[in-house]
Amino acid sequence: MKIQPREFDRFLSRPDPNVPSLLIYGPDRGRVNETAMKAVRMILEDPNDPFNSASIDGDDLRQNPGWLIEEAQAFSFMGGRRVVRVRLATDGITQIVRPLLALERQEALVIVEAGDLASRSSLRKLFEGAKNAAALPCYRDEARDIGALVREMAAAGGYELDRDALAWLTAHFGADREVTRREMEKLALYMGSDERRIRLEDAAASVGDSSAIGTDDLVHAALLGQAGRALGLLERLLAENEAPVRIVRLLSMTIMRLLAFRGEMGEGRSAEEVVASARPPVFFRTRPLMVQVLQRWPVSSLQSALAAAVATETALKTTGMPDSLVLAKLVHDLASGGPAGRTQRGGAVPVRR
Repeated sequence: MKIQPREFDRFLSRPDPNVPSLLIYGPDRGRVNETAMKAVRMILEDPNDPFNSASIDGDDLRQNPGWLIEEAQAFSFMGGRRVVRVRLATDGITQIVRPLLALERQEALVIVEAGDLASRSSLRKLFEGAKNAAALPCYRDEARDIGALVREMAAAGGYELDRDALAWLTAHFGADREVTRREMEKLALYMGSDERRIRLEDAAASVGDSSAIGTDDLVHAALLGQAGRALGLLERLLAENEAPVRIVRLLSMTIMRLLAFRGEMGEGRSAEEVVASARPPVFFRTRPLMVQVLQRWPVSSLQSALAAAVATETALKTTGMPDSLVLAKLVHDLASGGPAGRTQRGGAVPVRR
């Protein structure tokens, strides 16, 4: 069976003896680990209990296929139920796991942890199709999920968040839950125990660059005609396992914000004034770049850039082409086709006016 993320808490709040095997997978490694730990705590008070827990690496399991059944059927010397975690799993262990799901009775809870598995994955299909097993997909957090997690962590630490600080953190955290938690822990250390209210300046001073900042740099480089730098930033984001769809969505969000700023400029305000008074605030390091883009790009060109970004997201989901090539085409077209690109080189790909 397949368990949707919105059902995780209910499913993991009480162990089902009829579902003794779980596959927890997805591109968000932090959320995979977090969900696996919740599953472990269904059975064990101490997740590191050496007598009632075992951990097997996926590659090691392929070298010793019988290991899984041995661990799954072993009794605890201390009493109670055991937990077996299979880490870094891939489709290469599907045939090893299949006999486990065919057992009439399974003593231990087995948790198989994997990275992003495509819909055609044999391991996914095995768990989703079994009545005595469950697959729990851990997707990357969207902006609303990140905001909820930030508020939850701040409250757990006894902190209050200013609205601007929450907006800034939500926009500048990446999609990996583990990274978000580390950054929030760092922010708590920065705040200390005396000050309990997190303000914008605290958030900006403590939290390091993450995917949204990198995407801001990517957008600005592209819209300023710096194709080489933009493509290099894109390569770095993809190498850091940033989700391609999230990159193009953040890109679209930045362009939409530029369009809103352009609307304010139409009321007689300068680019500098609009950027300086923006809420949520523009990160101080990118303010000069934002001003340059606003001074170079008219509304009609930004609208065309936004349409190209939306079309790219559709292409990522439907064409089957490599994500890196789809995104690289968008970045190249923006860098060489906008007002800045036409100024710097001839024969540029035009962006509609």
